[in-house]
Amino acid sequence: MMIKTAAIELARTKPNLVLVAMHPGTVNSNLSKPFRGQQIGKPAKEAVADMFEVIEGLSKEASGSFLSYSGESIPW
Repeated sequence: MMIKTAAIELARTKPNLVLVAMHPGTVNSNLSKPFRGQQIGKPAKEAVADMFEVIEGLSKEASGSFLSYSGESIPW
């Protein structure tokens, strides 16, 4: 709700701003290693590249939403 509310408030003074929450997917990291082993997902650089690709294609209408690394909408 914080993202949704912040997006509404920021749109009043910065109408071209887009604020979203993003899920990076499963990323190979020390955080996830204990749960899934060595190879559990994608490398961090690949995860970030996927998210930047989604970010570059966002429109103002996406502001306040929760998206996956592939650009799919995730229900709150």
